[in-house]
Amino acid sequence: MQFEDITTLRQIIDIVTGDLPETVCQPETVIAPEPEPSVDRAEIEEFLINYVIEQTEYPREMIELDEPLPDLGIDSIKKAQMFGELAECFDVKPRDDLQFEDITTLRQIIDIVMEG
Repeated sequence: MQFEDITTLRQIIDIVTGDLPETVCQPETVIAPEPEPSVDRAEIEEFLINYVIEQTEYPREMIELDEPLPDLGIDSIKKAQMFGELAECFDVKPRDDLQFEDITTLRQIIDIVMEG
């Protein structure tokens, strides 16, 4: 039976309750959605370096991923803002148990986002 063959409310009720022959109620093949592409490490790195440049006006060559954030001019307020912008731009959010004061370098931030 095809949908155009359904002409009564009884037939609709039978379809909904599963009382019609299987030819009408055949389950359709469900295609699982493809997993979303993971976040690219290079994009995150570029984003963070540009964030530091924007906030501090330091030249790019001064910014090292393992440099302590305070030495890069990133205090706790800028760090929180950085995570907010990361979440907005890359649709990522830090774990609930994450303590911002434990994050001391850009490399740690990249690692947190990548494991996210």
